[in-house]
Amino acid sequence: MKTVVVLAMHGLPPSDFPKNQFAEYMNLHAKYRSGDTNIDAETEERHTSLEKRIRYWPRTRLNDPFYTASLDIAEQLSTDTCCPVILGFAEFCAPDLDEAFDEAVSKGAEQIVVVTPEMAHEGIYPDLDVNHAVNRGKKRHPAVRIICA
Repeated sequence: MKTVVVLAMHGLPPSDFPKNQFAEYMNLHAKYRSGDTNIDAETEERHTSLEKRIRYWPRTRLNDPFYTASLDIAEQLSTDTCCPVILGFAEFCAPDLDEAFDEAVSKGAEQIVVVTPEMAHEGIYPDLDVNHAVNRGKKRHPAVRIICA
């Protein structure tokens, strides 16, 4: 059984991302999180645009040491487990967790082991974004065993 590890990290915004755009994104994001149903198409498009811009902003050790450290952890985890490791982020960085699960499947994964430093007890993540991504991955890829380690 081919196993691929998805290293699920939270992610941080890059330090050199424009502060006014990040504040705008966070205000829009708060509307979504609150369940606001009065979000028009233009607002939704702006939210999506800002989210993409943040996620795909060029990362360096200077503007996002967390991101580059995550790459280092993924590389070491791959060496230690002898399994391919795909890095995925709950927010602010690319690839997102859905993309990471899709990539694992495209590489022939029959089993995906999700590893994150944010784990609490019994495979429950304190970050609901990770939990939701795992559940979406299980629904989108029912033939693949997805477990949390």
